[in-house]
Amino acid sequence: GEKITLLLAPAFEANYPDEYEKYLGILKAAGANRIISVSFGADITTWAYISYLKQTGKTGLISQPCPAIVNYIEKYQPELIPQLVPLHSPMMAEAIYLKKYQGVKEDLVFLSPCIAKKSEISDENNKGYISYNVTFDHLMEYMKKHNITGPSARDEIEYGLGSVYPTPGG
Repeated sequence: GEKITLLLAPAFEANYPDEYEKYLGILKAAGANRIISVSFGADITTWAYISYLKQTGKTGLISQPCPAIVNYIEKYQPELIPQLVPLHSPMMAEAIYLKKYQGVKEDLVFLSPCIAKKSEISDENNKGYISYNVTFDHLMEYMKKHNITGPSARDEIEYGLGSVYPTPGG
């Protein structure tokens, strides 16, 4: 019953190419005020990485859009922490952009392929920008179990180069 803005991992369309618009329509009908692809956040992150590398001249760094890798390094390989690029993931870049610069007031919900995003979302350093993480599998299981249907819809932001993040080599 609450209005939300849904942040959509770019992998959603790749995982559900024939059902993509149907599922987005169901989510829109269920109360998603906006549905925004995180591919724009990936564009922000890519720009920030390029700027960081140019400014610092550092090499051999580890990108950190994957919280499972970051958690592993923090717990089991802490000597690698200095190699982590100190920038936000595409998900967080998008959330910060929406809250700070677009004035989005409602809760942000991230629809992702990865349960590990929960640790990034709940990290106290991320200031509660995102309220919930829902995995693709959980959402699909719920929709199929309850036979939920609705009209078709698309996400609201044009895909930039960030849409290649979920592809091999992205």
